[in-house]
Amino acid sequence: MNHALTTLFAAAALLGTIAAPAQPPPNPNELVTASAILDTAAIEAGKPFHVGLLLKVKYGATDAEKWHVYWSNPGESGMPTTVQWTSGTSGTIAAVQYPAPEMFKSPGNIVSYGYDREVLLISEAKYDKLPEGMGYDFLKAQVSFLVCSGDQCVPGKASTIVRVPFGKAAPANTEIFDKYKALLPKDGPTTAAKAVIAKSDEGFKVTVTVDAASTPMVGDGSHKLAFFPDLNEGFETSVPKTPAPDGKVGTAVAYTKSVTIEYTIKPEEKGNKTEPKASGVLVFQPLDKNGAAQPVQAYKIQASKGE
Repeated sequence: MNHALTTLFAAAALLGTIAAPAQPPPNPNELVTASAILDTAAIEAGKPFHVGLLLKVKYGATDAEKWHVYWSNPGESGMPTTVQWTSGTSGTIAAVQYPAPEMFKSPGNIVSYGYDREVLLISEAKYDKLPEGMGYDFLKAQVSFLVCSGDQCVPGKASTIVRVPFGKAAPANTEIFDKYKALLPKDGPTTAAKAVIAKSDEGFKVTVTVDAASTPMVGDGSHKLAFFPDLNEGFETSVPKTPAPDGKVGTAVAYTKSVTIEYTIKPEEKGNKTEPKASGVLVFQPLDKNGAAQPVQAYKIQASKGE
């Protein structure tokens, strides 16, 4: 990630200089609305459940009205969307799980990773013991985000709470939780890909090889084959280079052969001897034999060391 560019980008947003100078920046809480939901109607002691922060992001007809927020690694610009959960009593909430992101291009051909329209950021939660004499608790989420469109960015914060009844567990909000749980990256390895990191003259080179010959993959659209590197503090990570699709399956533009995706990781300061993380998320959409797109797949990929 280009931290200098990100810092400049964020600072400009904070000062309102990315927005048109003749107008004040938009209200971020009108561009992004936050609400908290549970995947259960009630919770039982010792039984894990999920809490989700649902972000609705304004999306209009023009580039200036198509807003997005950012993944855990924002890419070449932006800031990660972060969430902090707290319980009013004894609930424990795990770290946020981010679903598979998409790529966005900003003016200057700057590539970032994130979400438009809507995203559900999921965390696992649990009460080992329920508080005595109480029938419910509240979970509170505080979210920080940067929301951007084609020509401006606005930083924002929001807080929201959800009531957590104590009682017999039963599924709730099934449709939206199932949708976003399916987009959470699965732990690898996947037989569809492997990755190798090797030292280069200026840092490190990561090569991700994807087996699209066995599993043809969608070659265009929001969930075309892509690799999203994890955030590397202290390093500049390039945008992975994915070659153009090589053919079609039915009428669908597709990858049908082995695909090599490459990117570089360089220390931001000379003398940095730390080895970077060579991991990320591979996102693809398989095609059936007729060219029909199947559900999006996302896998965590960890590179092994090469020569």
